[in-house]
Amino acid sequence: MASEYRIEYNRGTKDSPQQLAVLREKWPLAFPVNEQDVRPLTNSVAREVAAAMGWSHAYTLGMLGRWKLTAVYCQAVLRDGQRVALDGSPAEQSSPKRRRWR
Repeated sequence: MASEYRIEYNRGTKDSPQQLAVLREKWPLAFPVNEQDVRPLTNSVAREVAAAMGWSHAYTLGMLGRWKLTAVYCQAVLRDGQRVALDGSPAEQSSPKRRRWR
């Protein structure tokens, strides 16, 4: 039997396309439509979105996981040194870590 956390996470993943549209309406600078405007989000974004939307943390992580795995978002992480908050303001510096595969 799957845990409640896993059930919520999977539900967030499944609902991601519809919920991304909702997030784009609420925070257009954090979730832009134009690919060139995509910036890496602050590390606390999941907690902030969950609180503002009334979603569980697991649901929010599943929902945001699909967004963060898109090619355009991954390219933004590699390209931009500055993360942004939900309102589009600068947040902490982005530092993609290079892993050494063994």
